[in-house]
Amino acid sequence: MRSATSCFDFTLYRKTLGRFWPLMAVNLVVWVLYLPVQALMRLQEDAARGTVNRLESFARNLGDNGGELGLVMAVALGLFAAMAVLSHLYSARSANFMGALPTRREGQFVSFYLAGLTMLILPNVLVFFLTLLVEVMGGAVWLFPLGYWLAITCSAELFFYSFAVFLGQFTGHLLALPVFYGVFNFFVMAVYGLAELVMENFYYGFTRLPDAVEEAAFLCTPIICFVNMDCDVVAENGVWQQSAEGWQGMVFYAVLGLVFAACALLLYRRREMESAGDVVAVRVMRPVFVYGVAVCSGFAFGLLVTALLGLGETGMMAAIVIWGVVGYFVARMLLEKSFRVFRRWKGAVAVSAAFLLLFAVIRFDLTGFETRIPDADDVASVDIQGLSSTVYDDGNYLNLTLTDPEAVQKVIDLHAAAVKYRGNGYEDQESRWFDVEVQYNLKNGGSFAREYYVMDHPSNAEVPGTVMYAVEQLVSDRDVMYTAYGFDTMEAMEQAGARLEEATFSTVEEYGETQAGVFTAEDAARLLSAVKADFAAGNIGRRTAVRDEKDRKGILYFTWESPVRKSSSAEVSLNPNSIGYDYAAPETLPDEKTLYYYSISIVVDEHSVNTLALLEELLEG
Repeated sequence: MRSATSCFDFTLYRKTLGRFWPLMAVNLVVWVLYLPVQALMRLQEDAARGTVNRLESFARNLGDNGGELGLVMAVALGLFAAMAVLSHLYSARSANFMGALPTRREGQFVSFYLAGLTMLILPNVLVFFLTLLVEVMGGAVWLFPLGYWLAITCSAELFFYSFAVFLGQFTGHLLALPVFYGVFNFFVMAVYGLAELVMENFYYGFTRLPDAVEEAAFLCTPIICFVNMDCDVVAENGVWQQSAEGWQGMVFYAVLGLVFAACALLLYRRREMESAGDVVAVRVMRPVFVYGVAVCSGFAFGLLVTALLGLGETGMMAAIVIWGVVGYFVARMLLEKSFRVFRRWKGAVAVSAAFLLLFAVIRFDLTGFETRIPDADDVASVDIQGLSSTVYDDGNYLNLTLTDPEAVQKVIDLHAAAVKYRGNGYEDQESRWFDVEVQYNLKNGGSFAREYYVMDHPSNAEVPGTVMYAVEQLVSDRDVMYTAYGFDTMEAMEQAGARLEEATFSTVEEYGETQAGVFTAEDAARLLSAVKADFAAGNIGRRTAVRDEKDRKGILYFTWESPVRKSSSAEVSLNPNSIGYDYAAPETLPDEKTLYYYSISIVVDEHSVNTLALLEELLEG
């Protein structure tokens, strides 16, 4: 029979709205209570007080007031609306009835889809005008945040509803849709987390996946992205300024929702109605479902069992293979609606073989990941973090970017020693653990990072190629430590116009006696000069591996040349005035002065003759 309506059937649209109207009613009631009713209550309070502050504050913050609730409503109602309008696909009787109607598939889909979208969007529009009416009555009209609430709420509902409708085409079982919906809303982020866990457990030196991969994982997890979208209305110089963060993402997900709707239409046109009741309705996706469940089950449950039982590398591999096989047979049972699936053992063998092949590639480092060490000539800069060494002042941890070729080579030597180490160092009470992370920024524009937690003995401080030797070479580099303490940053601040506003000091004597003081800006400038003079003379920040059995075994510490006053030291803090300094990027000064507070804390001992002499002079004065 020829179709009476090509792309829309008003009767189907009206009947669907009439059947599932409670969903729209719930949506409307929740928002009416949350926005216009609350606005009306604030209007009444303002009328009683003779002010408009509360209603005005409510109107200004509308973009944030409905943000979290709007996301929860969009995620939940988007699923429920999709389950409602697609319910005819999950019953053989209803599916056969719809297939016998004279309306074309396109007309059926568009009618059902628009009915569900109406149940989501229409209440938002009504609430918008009701809230606006209250604002007009109270003389506190803020169209920007109210319009932003409407836009972001409709965008979220359009996306999540369309996504649920799209996923609904792949299953013929009503209860399978919410499972698919929940899984695929977080699927990419879950895969990203599993990938990091697997590589962290298998690859020595692995620290994190590239930032681009993380950004892609967040982009493919819309719930997280919508959380970060908000509207700001702030006062600057007596004038209210309005801005919306994340509006590009809002537009992107709205367009993506329309794309999902178009793809759902294409799938609906070719859907086999007799697939009602099947967990996976699209035949070509069934192998993807089976092996996808096997892989995810293997890694997720295998790593969980490993963590609970404290298994080693071999035990972890066995757990992943076992759970992968279990996941394969469970997926088969769901597809075939039977427990008699063990005749499909060849697929289980394929899953096991795939896991074992992956383990072989990783275990024997066939990709060269673990042994990759760059040439110094290929490195533009290297970021290094960690590598602690006492004493505990601002030189305790290295957290800096190095570009000098000699310093870069020392980091590469440390990297090579860590690769050579791989658990073969000394493990006794005199040994020292080092946690160091490096990221190479290559001249060709690439980058890669590694992190190592290694141990070595102080006796290796004079043995080239060892971890202890490489560490001592790096922390004894005066230019590196100059940057680590932040003296170059302080100089950049001075060039930008900063001046020291004060200096503080404290001392700890042998028997716990303390003395503290605060110096003026003029005296602080003199202290900075004295500290820098001591540093240039090698009297401050000297670190080397102590090899005296009577003194601090295995700890990187000052080289004590005499036993005098070993338990006495002073800590000096140099604090400039706040000029607006981004401490992570001194090269931005003086053009970008967006204000951070910065200071240098440094421990001085009896070798710091210039600083100690000045401290005594200032204290006596």
